[in-house]
Amino acid sequence: MTDPQRRDSMSTRMQAISTLVLATRLTPHWEAHGQFLSGRETLESALAESDDPAPDQAAAHRAIATLAMAQGDLSAARGHLEAAIAIHEAIGDERSAASATGALAMALLHAGDLGAAERVGRSALEGAGKLGDNRGRGFALTALGLVAAAD
Repeated sequence: MTDPQRRDSMSTRMQAISTLVLATRLTPHWEAHGQFLSGRETLESALAESDDPAPDQAAAHRAIATLAMAQGDLSAARGHLEAAIAIHEAIGDERSAASATGALAMALLHAGDLGAAERVGRSALEGAGKLGDNRGRGFALTALGLVAAAD
C-alpha cells in the first residue's frame, strides 16, 4: 500500500468515528490531566451538534456528568445523568439505565440530598438485581452504605 492509499484508508476509518464518540472516548484523558472544563466544553459542543445514535448521546451525557462531578458542579452532573437515564430507558437499555441511576445516587449523595440519594440508590439496586448485575448491585450498595453513614 502506498502512502496516499494508506492516508485515504486512514481518513475513511477516521470519518466513521463521530466527533461525539471521539470526545466521549477522551474523557479518561481529561480526567487524568485535570482538564475538566476543556473536556466538558468539547463534549457539550459535540453533543449540541450531534445527530449520533441515542446510545452515543447517552454515553456523552454520562461523560459530561463525570467531568461535572469532578468540578463539583453537582447540578450539571445530575441533569446529565437524568438525561442519560431517560435515553437508556427510551431505547430499552436497562443495564445502562441502572448503572446511570447508581451514578445519580452518588451525585445526590455528594450534593447532600440524602433522601433522594437513598431513593435513587434503592432504585439502582432494584434495577441491577433484576438484571443479575452484581457489579451494579455492588455500586448501588456502596452508595446506600455511604448514605447510611452520612445520616
